[in-house]
Amino acid sequence: MWNGLVGVAKKRYTASLGEGVVPRPLMMPLVVVLAWETHDVATACELPVVGPAPCLSMVLATRDGHVLHQFPSSEQLLSRSSEGWASVAPDWRPAPAPQPGGELVPPIQAAVNFSFTPIELDHPDPFGVTVVLMEEDGYRISLTEAFAR
Repeated sequence: MWNGLVGVAKKRYTASLGEGVVPRPLMMPLVVVLAWETHDVATACELPVVGPAPCLSMVLATRDGHVLHQFPSSEQLLSRSSEGWASVAPDWRPAPAPQPGGELVPPIQAAVNFSFTPIELDHPDPFGVTVVLMEEDGYRISLTEAFAR
């Protein structure tokens, strides 16, 4: 199952780069897998880049802990638009060993923590409540239409 999830994340990452956009973070709340582009999240959150970049990072989390997986790449330029946007393809480099308990940047750590925080609510949208709680802690969350269905 993990290899399938990695494959989906890598395809999504590759497709986004091919369209000239940075891949958006991806959360799979039922299995608590988060995937993000290391440099992009660090830049967006005004944090230092930790680890390889560019890099697709994925964390598999349970109530008992998490394992950080990193899939570094180099970027091959495919084309450049007249506006200057670059379309690139990742050239996957060897992945370092999975890191049990590996350091997560604060917004990713917060998402992991909130995923396992019991909420004593009889609410039809517990994921939405998690988003509200994260926003109250100062994180900016934007759900895609896929979550609205």
